[in-house]
Amino acid sequence: MRLVMGRSSRSINANAARDFSTALCDHAGRVIAQGNSILTQLGGVSAAVTQLVDMYAGRIDPGDVFIFNETELVSQHLPDVYVIRACHLDDVLLGFSVCISHQVDIGGRVPGGVAPDSAEVFEEGLQIPLVKLAPRGEVDESFKALLQQNVRVPDLVWGDIEGQMAACYVGEVGLCELVRRHGVAGLRALSEELLDYTERLTRLEIAAI
Repeated sequence: MRLVMGRSSRSINANAARDFSTALCDHAGRVIAQGNSILTQLGGVSAAVTQLVDMYAGRIDPGDVFIFNETELVSQHLPDVYVIRACHLDDVLLGFSVCISHQVDIGGRVPGGVAPDSAEVFEEGLQIPLVKLAPRGEVDESFKALLQQNVRVPDLVWGDIEGQMAACYVGEVGLCELVRRHGVAGLRALSEELLDYTERLTRLEIAAI
């Protein structure tokens, strides 16, 4: 996922500075794997995807791609835009692939959207609630037009979002390959073991402190 994002993104923020992150979540939204990326971006992944699972319960379809940068959903600044793909195989929800990228501009009163003296979030740029960017894999052209109209470099911003969507698609392909090898029950059991293993290590470190 990281390789695809780095190679297919358009801005220097992404393809040179590598200011983006990737992760995979299970069907409940819990992180089970992540790229060697930006820790401050990755910290919000589980909170974001578990809320997506709750908000869209019963309305998550194969091919659905979601987008948001809303600060109330996770603690972040508006230029960090999340793209999340619901990963399915034979209509079974396997999990979610996630790519977060620092966009070179998100609107607001200054280029880049980062102004430390802003008095309110509305000065910082376009706020995107958690919405479907591509229902069943088809990009919402109205959303695309709205986004491009509100940023200073629409070709770079949309190019990076397309890179994020490509990275998330590769994440789905990988999850499907794991299920073909281990089955849905096997993947979920292995995911639980990863989470339990992480908890055991973390408790040992805390006990040592």
